[in-house]
Amino acid sequence: MAICYCPCGAKYQIPDSAVGQEAKCQRCGTTFILEAEDDSPILVADEIGVADEADAAAERARATALSARQGEIVLPPGAPGRIASPGLGSTGPAGPAEADRGYAGDVLWTFLFLASPGNLITFVAIWMMMVLVFQVLARFSVFAVFMLIGWVLVMGWYCVFRFNVVKAAAAGENDLPDVNFTRDPYGDLLQPLAAWVGTWVAVLWPALAYLGYACWRGQLTLEEAVEIVAAGVEGLWQGAGSGQLVFDILVCLGVALWPMVILCVALGGFATVYRMDLLALTILKTLPVYLLTLILMFGAIVLVRVLEEMSSGLLASSVLIIGLTVYVDIVLMRLIGLYYRHFKHRFAWDWG
Repeated sequence: MAICYCPCGAKYQIPDSAVGQEAKCQRCGTTFILEAEDDSPILVADEIGVADEADAAAERARATALSARQGEIVLPPGAPGRIASPGLGSTGPAGPAEADRGYAGDVLWTFLFLASPGNLITFVAIWMMMVLVFQVLARFSVFAVFMLIGWVLVMGWYCVFRFNVVKAAAAGENDLPDVNFTRDPYGDLLQPLAAWVGTWVAVLWPALAYLGYACWRGQLTLEEAVEIVAAGVEGLWQGAGSGQLVFDILVCLGVALWPMVILCVALGGFATVYRMDLLALTILKTLPVYLLTLILMFGAIVLVRVLEEMSSGLLASSVLIIGLTVYVDIVLMRLIGLYYRHFKHRFAWDWG
């Protein structure tokens, strides 16, 4: 990790790979180049006669050590809000048009994000990567083990990207995060993949527990329960409506809570997920917007399913569906990030 300073004096801890990139200082709002500087020891206060300044500097040094995730810039204590990490597409301070666009304007831009050439290039790169893994490599069954490893690595990378989309939107960025690869498969790929899966486990564990209870009571066979779970989230959603009223309610509640949980994990880690009282209070205080986010989320998912049915049998239909799925994923992650950006003053906690 490297230490850099904004011209205003704000101090940041950044990964070495971010040196030389641009970032926007949340304290003063200016854009500056991240340049590594020597973090020389602070002199004893009595030797220079500025005890208060030394104490403040020591406090800032302790704050920078609290970086929760790799690549995150930690602000000095008391600084308002957060600053987007380098590589999240930051291009400088938002102009007047962006600042005055409001929630409705940001939502509209989210659906039109491909209008930006940079976003279009990033989108196509991700699209082609997913096609390569799920369409090209999947045909070589002889390399099944390598295919599984490749799937895990690519999905871990894709989870990192989706988490970064949430963070970028929450920070007010219009550009998509950079498509970066990593040299640390475990820390930067497997852990994010586990975190993504963990968000669904966190919201659906009551429904899963009820499946076990239904099997124990003989209301459901073990084979049926395993088939539902093996189909993933979509299988659980399709399983709702099978006549198990409690199971249906638990699945619906879990899916409805997921946008809040993924936001917590992306910005604040799993620590905030345990405070269900804060999650419920925040949803109640922002209920109209949260319901709108859910409606847009389900509407986009239904659109994908409808187009998938309409395009079945067409040449390269699977390639088009993968592209549409990636587009919907990006839109959903941006909507979740914008929910926090525009209504964080109503949240029951603060990440800034």
